Amino acid sequence: MTLTGNRADIRDIFAVSDLVLSLSTKPESFGRTVAEALSLGVPVAGYAHGGVGEILEALYPQGAVPLQDTGALRQRVEQLLSADERPTGNAIFRLDTMLGETLAVYRELCR
Repeated sequence: MTLTGNRADIRDIFAVSDLVLSLSTKPESFGRTVAEALSLGVPVAGYAHGGVGEILEALYPQGAVPLQDTGALRQRVEQLLSADERPTGNAIFRLDTMLGETLAVYRELCR
């Protein structure tokens, strides 16, 4: 495992990673790390709450782990690393889609 700190080349790092972890114990409104890694076909294991949980549920449910369950996390990491299956990408949480949906809500509210 390598902890890199803040990096400008995170896309390149994700692309060569076997697995990405998203283990914040505070719920995030949007799990950008999860969406970006899955977009590159990299498996993600993360706590199933907040935005991370929503993204995993929609795109890669096999990566979801109950909050702070380290035993389940260990098992999930082992399963994901030994599996031949990779995520198929991210067709839902794309910038253009999210911007279009947000603008549609604003247009509806302004009527």
